[in-house]
Amino acid sequence: MHVRKRKVTLNNYITKWCAVIVLVVIVLFLTMNILITEVAFRESVRNRMYTVSDKYARKIVEDNGSVYFLDEPQTDDYKLVILSETGEKLYGTYPEGFGDIGNKVYERRKMVQLEFDNQKFYVMDRHTRFSHGEETQKHYVVRMIMPEKEVSMIVFNIRMYMCLGVVIAAVLVSIFTISIKKKISVPLDKMCMAADRISENLDFSDAIEYDGQFREIHALIDANNRLFARMEEVVDRQNQFNSDVSHELRTPISVIQAQCQVSREEAEKSNNREMLEMLEVIERQSAKMKDMVEQLLNLSRLEQQTTKLNIEAFDLSILVESACDDFQSISEDAINFKYELESVELEADMNLVMLVIRNLISNAIKYSEAGSEIAVGCGKKDGRVYFKVADNGMGIDEESIKRIFEHYFRVDESRGMQGYGLGLTLVKKIMDYHGGEVMVESKVGVGSTFTVLF
Repeated sequence: MHVRKRKVTLNNYITKWCAVIVLVVIVLFLTMNILITEVAFRESVRNRMYTVSDKYARKIVEDNGSVYFLDEPQTDDYKLVILSETGEKLYGTYPEGFGDIGNKVYERRKMVQLEFDNQKFYVMDRHTRFSHGEETQKHYVVRMIMPEKEVSMIVFNIRMYMCLGVVIAAVLVSIFTISIKKKISVPLDKMCMAADRISENLDFSDAIEYDGQFREIHALIDANNRLFARMEEVVDRQNQFNSDVSHELRTPISVIQAQCQVSREEAEKSNNREMLEMLEVIERQSAKMKDMVEQLLNLSRLEQQTTKLNIEAFDLSILVESACDDFQSISEDAINFKYELESVELEADMNLVMLVIRNLISNAIKYSEAGSEIAVGCGKKDGRVYFKVADNGMGIDEESIKRIFEHYFRVDESRGMQGYGLGLTLVKKIMDYHGGEVMVESKVGVGSTFTVLF
């Protein structure tokens, strides 16, 4: 069984995965920070203690039996004392809180951690010798003591700097993500909007310009523009063909109808019933073809925008009532119209509006059972003039509603009924031409309501 993948926008996709990457990087950095920082910086402290103690071991001075440093260290971060070979303190003071460890001397370059009254200290002893003559040597020990709080503060500061670095990296990645989103999604959004406009009004003239740096997007948009140009050419040819054919068909259809009229008169004189029946079929079919040709001509003019709107003011309710009367006079079946007409003035092309009204009423009659009620109404609501037709016919399913305004499309159940699939297309084009819209509400087995808003 094929499982359809859930569609997501490119914006959301880029944002989601960049956010995941940033989150993973932050978690990894913080984990490394916690696991590695303390060990790494304790080693750094050990190296520092050795360097400092080694430096001051070279600055020990003996004067009349006294031992001291040539340059006294000016810092509160650590303390330096000088011990004898046996561990006796000869010079310096221990930090506050540092307890008595006796005369114990630790190995060279070994950092020791000691604790007194919940205070921790790091201690390192640096051994050095002074020569007195060729045989006499004195052994001293330079002891460096650093409170753990000083080390912890260093670690804390380093961690803060690392966290700040992670935040800055996250911000930079976010800025990069937004920049990439704009550079990629904006031209693609333009393509989608252009495609939507084309699906609405078949206007292929809106080429997309791209001055970005991505070669693939440039190639895609260039191909898209070429496709639009080609489709525009095909549609123009089709419209021109429809227009030319429709014009050419009008003359032979008129000739056929005229000859049918002459033949009918002759058949009536000779009382030829068989001839009259055949002429009736020819007249009926030629009338249908004439109606189709007229719809094709109107549709072609609207699509090529060669129709000039003849705007005039008229009462829409009178126009609707007139159309209903015409249908009742020519219909063989009883038609029950329910009127909800409100006198309202409309400024539009009256002939084109009449085409809208007639096509919608014709559809309602066509897809309703004989004798069923058809509601027609017009008026003004929320500042807009409307006309609506409601029937109790077969209804239209959701998939077909999406396509009913396409050329030559008819609902499957209506294949056996009369019509060419041009009526609703013409309605849509006329309303677009007037800056209006068409709305459809339908349910299978219940009926349909078409509403046009000017």
